[in-house]
Amino acid sequence: MKKLYTILTLVASLSLSSLTTAFGGQWIGDASGWKYQKDDASFHTNGWQWIDGKYYYFTPEGYCLMNTTTPDGYTVDASGAWTVNGVVQVNKDTGSFAYNVFQIVNQERAEKNISALAWDDGLAACAQARAYEIQETFSHTRPDGSSFFTILAESGVSYTSCGENIASGQKTPEAVMTAWMNSPGHRENILQSDFGRMGVGCAYIDGIYYWVQLFAN
Repeated sequence: MKKLYTILTLVASLSLSSLTTAFGGQWIGDASGWKYQKDDASFHTNGWQWIDGKYYYFTPEGYCLMNTTTPDGYTVDASGAWTVNGVVQVNKDTGSFAYNVFQIVNQERAEKNISALAWDDGLAACAQARAYEIQETFSHTRPDGSSFFTILAESGVSYTSCGENIASGQKTPEAVMTAWMNSPGHRENILQSDFGRMGVGCAYIDGIYYWVQLFAN
């Protein structure tokens, strides 16, 4: 089932642990557990990382949590991979999908003679985190009961106004953009001339894509 939801909020203030994809590197084990050494010889620490298409949680000391529940409430199996109902969650090239949505947004704005939005890495990290949150609670209210924009304050992303579009079920960037553009509220956010930057998140969970756009100025 496909879902859409939109909100435009004016707030004054600001910023999440970002989602990072790891390229290269190697796993290194010792008596205390397993670490992932990056190409620059440093180690992943303090939170989640995509590695070889799977999602792992690392402690401040750099060890991968395994066969437990992470501090933010997610389950990881004996290999350390994030699971939902026993199924390992994989990255389905969601990064390129997210950027494709951004490109289509600017195509739509160009057709209406509206200035292009700039890609914002901070907003993108927040949107990616929100894509996982809406799988749990499909709403502009976060699973902890706070409004969506609180994730910006947590991440240090400054803004004077912001907006969010969410959707689920569409399998391609083109499909989700068509759905949003056919919905007046979502379309308003996409074509809002006051916004100057955006980030997009896309998550693939249990065979379903979840999409989030975050806009700000």
